[in-house]
Amino acid sequence: MKPLVISISGGSGVGKTTMAKVFARILGEDKCLVVSGDDLHKYERRDSIWNELTHLDVSANNLDLGDYYLKWLCSNQMIYRSVYNHTYGTFDPPKLTEPKPFIINEGLHALYSDDSRQLSDIKIYVDVEYDLMTHWKLIRDRKERGYTKSEVMSTIEKRKSDFEKYIEPQKDHADVVVTFSLNSPIKEIGNSEEDIDLQISHSTNRDIKHRTIFENMFRGLEEYTSKLNEFVRCCKEIGKSVEFVQGKGGNISSKFEDSTMIIKASGSLLKEVYHSNGFAMIDYEIISNRYALSEKMTEAEMCELIDESTYTGYKNPSMETAFHAILDGDVIHTHPLYLMVILCSKECENLLGHLMLGELLDGVFIDYYTPGNELAEEIINKKNDHAQVYFLKNHGLIVCNTDLEKGLMITERLNNKAKELLHLPDYEEKTRFEDFKSYLFPDDVLFSKTSNGFDIEMANTHNYIIEGMKQNELTPDFLTEEQCQSIRDSILEKKRISK
Repeated sequence: MKPLVISISGGSGVGKTTMAKVFARILGEDKCLVVSGDDLHKYERRDSIWNELTHLDVSANNLDLGDYYLKWLCSNQMIYRSVYNHTYGTFDPPKLTEPKPFIINEGLHALYSDDSRQLSDIKIYVDVEYDLMTHWKLIRDRKERGYTKSEVMSTIEKRKSDFEKYIEPQKDHADVVVTFSLNSPIKEIGNSEEDIDLQISHSTNRDIKHRTIFENMFRGLEEYTSKLNEFVRCCKEIGKSVEFVQGKGGNISSKFEDSTMIIKASGSLLKEVYHSNGFAMIDYEIISNRYALSEKMTEAEMCELIDESTYTGYKNPSMETAFHAILDGDVIHTHPLYLMVILCSKECENLLGHLMLGELLDGVFIDYYTPGNELAEEIINKKNDHAQVYFLKNHGLIVCNTDLEKGLMITERLNNKAKELLHLPDYEEKTRFEDFKSYLFPDDVLFSKTSNGFDIEMANTHNYIIEGMKQNELTPDFLTEEQCQSIRDSILEKKRISK
């Protein structure tokens, strides 16, 4: 039987690749082959020919070769195909590519040729408001491909005529046009910390042969967009305040109706998560089912499990993915500054009792365990189906809820209550502080002092916590050298540091 071909066309940086990933998840990754039009570029990134041509120009792409590949795949034949490596701007060696029941063909020219259109069963064109397209492209090309703002804007301007000549006409050949738009104007285009509210809609040019399949995919895309809006908004709200997280710390996850979970990527800053980067998508049931067996795992085995659960094309998820998968609902894990004064003290449990007075929440106290597999296993042991709050000794706070916004409110309330309980002053950044040799929490071990000296934000956090304890005559409960070394030796921590 011929594979069903879904072709997605549109301009540069409009979300074609993201859409392809979402569709593959909905249809089943094991049933989908995603092929990218970027693999058909004739030249590598550093080639001087790009001073004359743009990637949108059909003469800069091997479109005939792409049609040839697609014909063979539609005949259920395997092919050897090179893959364009965006990290280095070069082509990876050809690899064997096998056809699957669904072929998602995404690229600038996916609907350009007669052959590609005839082979396509569902033809989609992605249309994006100019400001939104510019915003996404600025963020992506600067962060992921190393371009400057002026280089990106110059490229956008240079490509306008080719877009009108080669890309936009494909819209008329599409069965359906999917449109991304904004609810309100972007204040600072290209700022990855900008909070935007993304809207999605579609219109049909003609009858769709496989309407049921498309409608199922579009419903999934709508759910994805809604979840992603809420997830990005929460990441930015928490990530912009040192009172909630410091440096690369903290992570957030949100679960879909199926077994999919979106979670911050390892090494990403929460405040810089945006609609096409800074997060991973995983099948959380693969992880939760394995932990439900109550079999001890090594950290290496947990890493393999997380890799297995991560959908194709996404970055490595947070090192804390395991407990996010295990706990119910949406999960917010933070290192709340004022609460950390309590959590890093030897008087911790007694103070938490005072903190929770009047709270209609079930809370669980977790003693210190090394982040990753060791902590995840202890959370399973202590998990309470009614608990919404987990206090992690010398580490931070976990809040579980059916809604990220409500989880954020709980996080903020508990942090503020800790500030009031201990009469703590507002946090103020300082640039001069005394050296220290003992550490209070995992990120303190990894980031407070580097080969280049102090990490100002992390060192300020350490010193604020110490000063808060002195003010309240609390006893610091420093991590032992064995605990510190366990953090330094962690496979996942090493991955996070390298990002």
